[in-house]
Amino acid sequence: MPNLPPPKKKICYVNYGLLTVNIVLFLLCIFNGDFFYERGIFDPEDIFGQQWYRFFTSIFLHGDVYHLSGNMIYLYALGDIVERELGHLKYALLYIFSGLTGNALSLLFSVMTNDLTPSLGASGAIFGLNGALLWIIIRKRGRHKEITLPKIIFLIAYSLYNGFKSTNVNNVAHLGGLIGGFVLAILLYREKGKAKAKERAAKEKAKAKEKERIAKAKARAK
Repeated sequence: MPNLPPPKKKICYVNYGLLTVNIVLFLLCIFNGDFFYERGIFDPEDIFGQQWYRFFTSIFLHGDVYHLSGNMIYLYALGDIVERELGHLKYALLYIFSGLTGNALSLLFSVMTNDLTPSLGASGAIFGLNGALLWIIIRKRGRHKEITLPKIIFLIAYSLYNGFKSTNVNNVAHLGGLIGGFVLAILLYREKGKAKAKERAAKEKAKAKEKERIAKAKARAK
């Protein structure tokens, strides 16, 4: 029996698009000074001034090349996996939703602590990918290819630890993104194997009913 070629991997258009947007915007920030930062960072005082768009724009801005490179490495490593499991549209929705929930929890914490320090970055959205991948592995009974449940838990714990031991890091946004990604993945994720099995079962049931109908029609004709 001839060896079949391995199945082609789905091209992760959304993830590559997100990587491109983040990098291009950072380069624009370098050449345009504070133009984008002044109009796009997540500043609670501006949010209270009804500049709600900052919930969205701030998740595509980064403070320096180290901030950008750290987030983009995570995005490249995790995003492809999550996009192939969720599909393009659901992945895009999850990324944006995680970034928004990260900023929402950050704003709530700012109000509670009276700390109105501005922030920016894709970390909340990327922690959402961690949360989504955690749920995917749980649904796959503790393993997705080489990634096991202990490994993803360790990755999340280590990432949170690094954030809390560092300075000038919005850890509340990380937690908000993690929770948002996990919850939305519960709503969006469907195992491909089970979905195909259900579709097959439905088709077979429909075929059986059709055969039964034809048999009854033939019996009446006699």
